[in-house]
Amino acid sequence: MKKALLFLLIGLTSFAQTKNEKIKIILMGTFHYGATGDRNSTSFKDLFSEKRQKELDFITSKLNAFGVKKIFVETDFRQQKKSDSLYDAYKNGVLKDSVLLRREEVQVAFRLGKINNLPIIAADNRQDLDYSPMNEYEKKHKDDKPNPDSFFEVPYPFTEKLKKLSETPLPDYYIQLNSPYARQANQYDYLHYAMAYGEKDDFTGEQFTLSFYDRNLKIYNNILRSIDIKKDKVILVLFGAAHTNIIRQFFVNHPYFEIIELETVFK
Repeated sequence: MKKALLFLLIGLTSFAQTKNEKIKIILMGTFHYGATGDRNSTSFKDLFSEKRQKELDFITSKLNAFGVKKIFVETDFRQQKKSDSLYDAYKNGVLKDSVLLRREEVQVAFRLGKINNLPIIAADNRQDLDYSPMNEYEKKHKDDKPNPDSFFEVPYPFTEKLKKLSETPLPDYYIQLNSPYARQANQYDYLHYAMAYGEKDDFTGEQFTLSFYDRNLKIYNNILRSIDIKKDKVILVLFGAAHTNIIRQFFVNHPYFEIIELETVFK
């Protein structure tokens, strides 16, 4: 009886310790350094300047000092072998293609990973957003008169001008890009404007937003599948800011994760 009680106490103690251990997660929502099809692309013409390269060295040194053990990037999970090949080429100093070198996965993730030979995991699940139902809804309702009493006619709330990359140090720009204000502004199209598409049993807008949540929930699932609970005490998720804004919701509501803000990392 005493032995059984002892094992029970040990088991409960072990469970309590495990329950309180949280994996620190750094969600580094980024812009895409190279040319992409994203509507909100950001010009980064001076990426290879001495100033910007020093800023990138500062960012990766701070991430390294914080103890990042694994890096997740916006590369489709089916392309892991290709990503590994590029990573090896970068570490060996033979990656010379300027288009590839311009990618944020290379400039941030590979640069950081090379310091301690960290694993870099392709965690994206590529699936294009289908705008055609939205376009069809617009055509069908193009002659509708606006309803001034509709909630969807409220004034646009994000009027504050954010600093441009061209006039901002890169660490500060990242902190701004990942601020609560920028996160809300980034999600407004999905959580407000898209919802205006549809009426009664027509949920065209909701289905559009749902498809984006579906992609990001799969990304989140890919991340969870690749975490080693014994080794990965600090992880970095480097994805476009639109993705990390949604993924953040999943991690915030999971008791085994603690989100570390960028201003804490870069201070």
